[in-house]
This record gives sequence, C-alpha cells and structure tokens, in this order.
Amino acid sequence: MPFRDIYGQEKAIELLNQAVHRERMPHAWLFTGQANIGKFKTAVALAQKLNCRKNGEDACGECDFCLQIAEQNFLDYQVLIPDGKFIKIDQIRKSLNWLHLHPDQAKNV
Repeated sequence: MPFRDIYGQEKAIELLNQAVHRERMPHAWLFTGQANIGKFKTAVALAQKLNCRKNGEDACGECDFCLQIAEQNFLDYQVLIPDGKFIKIDQIRKSLNWLHLHPDQAKNV
C-alpha cells in the first residue's frame, strides 16, 4: 500500500518522506496512537517505499518487492505480532537474532 492510499496520516507521511529525501533515515520509528488509525499501513508503506524496485516518489505497490512486503513474505522484512496480549521475550530474542543477519534483497538505506 503506497503512501497515496493512506488517509489521515498526512503529517506522519510528510515526516517519513522528509527523512527519505534527506537520506537521514533513523534506525527506528515508533508508531503509536489509537487502534485502527493507519499506523501499521503507514509502516508497511514506508518499507515498500524504501525497497520498491521502481524508485519513484512513492512505492508502486505492484512490483514483486512491494507485493512481498504487503504479504509479509519479504526476506528482509519482519513484523512482530503479539502472542496474546503482549510481545513475549522469546519473540524479542528471535527478532534480535534476525537483526544480526545481513540483508538478502533489501536496499541498504
């Protein structure tokens, strides 16, 4: 889902776009707020924009990388989903181990 398909997150999207254009991407972003306001979609759109094969102003949403990220099937993209109400310590450990791996397909940003 490209940024152009997300509504109500204009300020957040502008901040993300500025970081991308300045090539000053921080090592982490924290998306917080009420449920169902577009945080997850915005994070997915950022991952797509950073890895899209077409290198446009926004992610195309159609190339193989964009589709794999949308389906959570991209080798260099991981989503932590709580096991029950919370993210468990073992999930964090596995994620930390995963972070030590070198990118397989992702662009080095």
